This record gives sequence, structure tokens and C-alpha cells, in this order.
Amino acid sequence: MSYQPPPGPPPQIPYYIPPPVAGHPGYPAPTHQHIPPQQHASTNHAPPPPLFYLGTYVANFYTPPTDSLVPGYDPRGDAERIRSATKGLGTADGMLIATLTPLTALQMQALANRFMSSYGLSLVSVLESETSYSFKFALRGLALGPLAWDVFLLRWGMKGIGSNESVLTELLIGRPMPDIHLLTQAYQYLENRNLTQDIKSELSMKTERMFVMALSSDRPPDSTPVDHAQVSRDVDALYKAGEGRNFGTDEMVFCDILINRTQPHITAMYSLPVLAYRANPKRDRNGVYRDTKLIYKAMQGMGTQDDKLVWRIVRAHWDKNRLEGIKATYFHRRQTTLVHRVDQETSGSYQKLLTELIEPGWKRGKKN
Repeated sequence: MSYQPPPGPPPQIPYYIPPPVAGHPGYPAPTHQHIPPQQHASTNHAPPPPLFYLGTYVANFYTPPTDSLVPGYDPRGDAERIRSATKGLGTADGMLIATLTPLTALQMQALANRFMSSYGLSLVSVLESETSYSFKFALRGLALGPLAWDVFLLRWGMKGIGSNESVLTELLIGRPMPDIHLLTQAYQYLENRNLTQDIKSELSMKTERMFVMALSSDRPPDSTPVDHAQVSRDVDALYKAGEGRNFGTDEMVFCDILINRTQPHITAMYSLPVLAYRANPKRDRNGVYRDTKLIYKAMQGMGTQDDKLVWRIVRAHWDKNRLEGIKATYFHRRQTTLVHRVDQETSGSYQKLLTELIEPGWKRGKKN
């Protein structure tokens, strides 16, 4: 049965506040505090609260368009600068970068709302019509914000001939279940399509089953105590499904365990001697190591995979604590800074945009 938006007033979707993070250099516990929804005289007209997604607050998609999403932020000046940068012959790329890169997800949505109300134009459409190639792709990701950008990437990954399984894997595998639930609802709301049905129509066999399992998982939160007896049973099951088989590998056993177990549970599995010699997820807290490795792989070898580099940097930058963890991990493993490597692998306005997201002011300081 496909998801249908509920009738009547929008639901009060609860906040997702991640558990404190400890033990990873450069990635301390989030410093933001719970932001209660603004109180109104009549509770019947209270707007739905913002959502927490990908490590940051985003506008609830049931919220009527408004430019008052963030107390103290007036988007009128930024809207005027974007309009000025995109009018006439040529585009002031530097002004676009300087205006858009410092904004939070909620500020970006407030700016998009103000731009529409002031000029009758979509911010995303204007940016796309005035730019090109990887710079255009990155600006789209910024202007959409983290949740709508992930919805776009899902649809983009399933369009055309074949499916881009790498983007689907990054968006759906190993994500916190509250993020998966929000992404599924946003996909239905923005695309008017059912994500599970689209996965089934675009993929097949074991790949389809893996992604459907990820969408329908009832994985408990990572704060759940580790059941060490279950850890031992899972390690035994993995061995029997892989090296313990006489022929082939039972991939679905791996999928079932890795999709439906918490991160602390998987960490405990890899602490046992039978798995300890393999890649150890104890070094990967909240996916920081995985994200760092994927960013590195986008720049590895001959030529840079620009689309992958863009979506990975743009998605990472929304959560500043997470980005700091990625930068620290990259330096630890590669003995060079992430911003320096990205600067070497890119050029033009695309280069300036990505380096500004990674290290604000770095490009200007380099010139000085």
C-alpha cells in the first residue's frame, strides 16, 4: 500500500536528536540545542516544528512559505544580491558563492521563499538557468537544502538507462532510521511517488531486496544496549554465509544483519577475533570514516568524478561537526588537508564553491 499524505492538519513530527558523539577527534557531540516551535496565541494555527535531518534543522515540508524561519535572519538582502548576480549579461559567480555558502538549511529555505515572493521566480530555477556543469550541480544542492537535495538525488539516481546504485547506497544504507523515514515522506510529498515502488520498478533481484529491506527496516536506535549473545550468533551467521559455505556467498544474510543491527552492535561484532582482522567499523563513528573514504575515492585515479565529489561535499557541509570529523580523518589518513586536495582536483567557480564549503575564507587567505 503506497503512502498517502494524512488528511487534515499536518502531523507534529517529533525531533530527532542524535546521541552524543565521543571518542572521534574533530567530531565532538553536537553543540546545538533543541529549538522549540514558536508559541502562538492559538494552538490551532501553530506552524509545524522544523525537522532534524542529516545533522541539521530543515523546514517542515508542511510549513507555509515564509521568510521568518530563522529569528534574526532577514533574507531580503541576500535575495537582492542573488537577483543582482544573475541579471543581465554574465553571472557574478563570486557573489553567488559569498551569499549562499554561509547559509544554514533553514536560512536557505527562508531565502528561497523570499526570492519567490519578491520576484516570482524559483531560486533553484534561476541558479540553474544562469550557471552550468558542476558549478550548477553544486548550487542546486545548496539551494534545495539537505532533504530536498536527497530526494532529487534519489530520483536522479533512478532515471535514465540503468540505476546509479552508488548514490542509492549512500542515501539509504547505514542511515539513522529517523532520516530514512523523513526521506521517504519527503519523496512522496515532493515527487508524488512512492519510494519503495520506484525502487522495485528500477532495480531487480538481490539489489532490489537490499534497498527495500533498508527502507522497511525496524532497526532500533543506537542507544539500545548491545546484546552480546546476539552478537556471537550474528558473527557465526556471517561466517556460515561467507567463508563457511562450500560454494558462493549468501549475500542476503549479510544484508539482513548489517541493515537491521545498530552501529554499536556491528562494532561489537568486529571486536571479536573471527572478524577483527577485517575492516573494523570501530574506527568509523557515525559514518565519518565512510564519508571520508568516499570523498577520497571521488578524486582517486585519473580524473575526478565531479558529480560524486559535489554531492558528497555538499551533503557533508550541512553538519559542521561532521565535516570537521571528515577533515580530521582525511588529514590523519592522507597527511594533507581535504581543502588542499579538492583545490588541486577542481577549477574555476566550481573549485571556489567547494573550497568555501570545506574551509570558509581559505581561498582568499591563500591569495594573501
